[in-house]
Amino acid sequence: MKKCARCGETKALEDFHRDRGRPDGRFSYCKICNCARIQAHKETKAGAIASMKYRTSKAGRAGYRRRSKSYANKIKAMRATPEGKARRKAEGVKYRTKNKAKRSAHGAVSSAIRSGKITAPDNCSRCGSADSIQAHHTSYSVEDWLNVEWLCGACHGAEHEAENNIKRLAILDEMEKERT
Repeated sequence: MKKCARCGETKALEDFHRDRGRPDGRFSYCKICNCARIQAHKETKAGAIASMKYRTSKAGRAGYRRRSKSYANKIKAMRATPEGKARRKAEGVKYRTKNKAKRSAHGAVSSAIRSGKITAPDNCSRCGSADSIQAHHTSYSVEDWLNVEWLCGACHGAEHEAENNIKRLAILDEMEKERT
């Protein structure tokens, strides 16, 4: 039994995260309080920035890969069931309805490649890698459908991560202004 330093409740040791640096091997806050503390920190601008830095670090990417493999196995098993197949079909319809401009832009690029109007290069325009070359749209307006940057999967993912980080920071700035 251990007393949580945050809520003051006495709980079983299993209700505390492991921490090798502590004499009893457990964190001082219970799991519920610790998760609430972390979530509250992530909602601050400093926490969001720290979270973004971690996600792009070597350790963060390795953790993401471990979690995504486990998640992918769960999804694969779920999709094998009739309920999972129906859910995936519904999600596809929802995505296509929500992202009509993106789907049209992707289709336009595919059609232009097949007809020979544009050709996909063999290498990434940023790093020169030949792995998984993809078309990155900077805009989904009709006049820009064929205006793409050819990136490898890693550079393409990094580009979208950077765009998402900028959006997150803008949202956090707005939230901070509303609080004050």
